[in-house]
Amino acid sequence: MAVVDALLVVLATSLLVQYGASITLDDCPAALARDRYLQVHGDLCYEFVVYRQVAHAEAESDCEKNGGTLVLIKSAETQDYVTHQLTDVYREHHSVWIGLDDILTENTYLWEDGTPVTYSHWASGNGPDASGLLHNLQHDRKDCVALDARDGGKWKEFSCESTNFLVILSTNERHSYVCQYLPGAQVTVAATESTLLTHTLPAGTTMSSITHPCPPMSCNIHCSVYKKDPVTGCVVCECEA
Repeated sequence: MAVVDALLVVLATSLLVQYGASITLDDCPAALARDRYLQVHGDLCYEFVVYRQVAHAEAESDCEKNGGTLVLIKSAETQDYVTHQLTDVYREHHSVWIGLDDILTENTYLWEDGTPVTYSHWASGNGPDASGLLHNLQHDRKDCVALDARDGGKWKEFSCESTNFLVILSTNERHSYVCQYLPGAQVTVAATESTLLTHTLPAGTTMSSITHPCPPMSCNIHCSVYKKDPVTGCVVCECEA
C-alpha cells in the first residue's frame, strides 16, 4: 500500500509541474496538515477534503476556521486543475462542495467572497438559465453548488442541508469538499500556556480555533478515509471504520 501512496505523490508532483505553482506548502496556513490532501497551485493553497462528507455549512465552516473559503472556480484553468486533482490524484468520482450559492437571492449566484459569476461550468438543467418542470419544482430548495467529478466536473445544484423526496422522505445532503487559502499576513496567536505559534492568515479572516500546526504525516497503511484528531484537526495514520 505504501507503493500506492508513493505513486499518488509522484502523480501529484507531475500535475503540480504541469499546472505550475508560485508558492510552496510552507506558505499555507500553519494549522493545515502537510499531507497528500494539501496542494499548492499558482498563488493559492488547496485542501482536498475527500476523506469525509458533510453538509454545506460544515464544509464552509471548516475552510473558514483556517482562514480560507470553499474553492472559488473563477476560470477554466482552475476548473481543469481542480477536476484533474479530484479524478487523477484522489480518484474521487463524486460531488464536492464549491464556494458558490444563491442563498441570499434566488437565482443570483455569488461566490463565497461576494463576487458574481463570470465563468461557469453548469450541468444541463442546472444554474440560473435552467428551465423545465422538475427544475422549477426543486430549484427553490437547491441553493448550494457542487462539482460533480463523475460528470466531467460539471456544476450541479443541491440542497445545502437535506434533500426531500416526495415530501415525505428526507436525507442529509453530504459531500466532500475543497478549501482554498491565500497566503497572507502573519499573525501570532497563543498556542499553549508557554509558547506562541505564528499562523499565516489572509487579512480580515477569522483566526483558526486549532492552535497547534499539524506535523507531516508518515503513514505505512492505506486507507480510503483517514481519521482526524478531534482536538487538533490533524489527519492521523488510522483508517475510519
